[in-house]
Amino acid sequence: MKTVASALSFACAFLCASAIDALAQEDASVRTAQRLMVRSGLSVQLRGLPPQMEADVRQAAELLDPELAAALLSAVKIAFQPDLLESDIAARVAKNLTVGDMTSALTWLDSAAGKRVTLAEERGATEFDPQLFTQYVQALRTKPIAEKRSQMLTLVVEATNGAETVLATQEAIAAGVAVGMDSLQPKGRRQGEAALRMRVRQSVRSEKARSAITQQLPLVYAYFYRNIADADLTAYVQFLQSRAGKRYQQGMTAAFVEGLGRASLQVGELAGQYQRRTAM
Repeated sequence: MKTVASALSFACAFLCASAIDALAQEDASVRTAQRLMVRSGLSVQLRGLPPQMEADVRQAAELLDPELAAALLSAVKIAFQPDLLESDIAARVAKNLTVGDMTSALTWLDSAAGKRVTLAEERGATEFDPQLFTQYVQALRTKPIAEKRSQMLTLVVEATNGAETVLATQEAIAAGVAVGMDSLQPKGRRQGEAALRMRVRQSVRSEKARSAITQQLPLVYAYFYRNIADADLTAYVQFLQSRAGKRYQQGMTAAFVEGLGRASLQVGELAGQYQRRTAM
């Protein structure tokens, strides 16, 4: 009996130690992911997302029922709270990337060039002025970007998988809202998640949409990085093309798109609930 009791005690202690070790590793992963959110600039960039979402809803308000537009605006303010988004995306990053992956990315992001590139991306996301962008593009007609720099910007677009990221983000948001609202419809009136996602995908990923984004992205990148030296852009491309850079880019992009998809699904659900309450 004593031997059995000792064996059970050892097994229990081993399991407890394993569980504690697993929790410690998970905590370290989440904490590193939170650091990565800040160093990458995504934490700051998320602050500019709710106003952009609200502006998009207001712009589309002319085509929407007034009550639906109001419901969507209220839902966006709740579901796209930056702190909640950041926490959710950080948790997804921790699942997508190992601590080693994140540490490698932090090494680049903490470099002088990395900090300058990140600051440019933060400003591009939060201080974007359509009028200034238009003026910048018009100025390029008389003074085009140098060939070498143009090639570097093309490499950045390719390495960040720019067009696909934009399309995936648009698809996640549109599909999330549609599916969320549809889920609250009476069973007989639901279109179904699969049908809605297919419809959204066909619309968002049309050749016309992809072509427009592919043509515009190099100009947007040129504007975002207009104050970044060639040497910093070169260093950025080298990082993005490295194994660590590819892992970082894929893991962060997936977490970002998934997080926006989750928030958008909540927008649809909240908007549907709001409409139901106002209809009573």
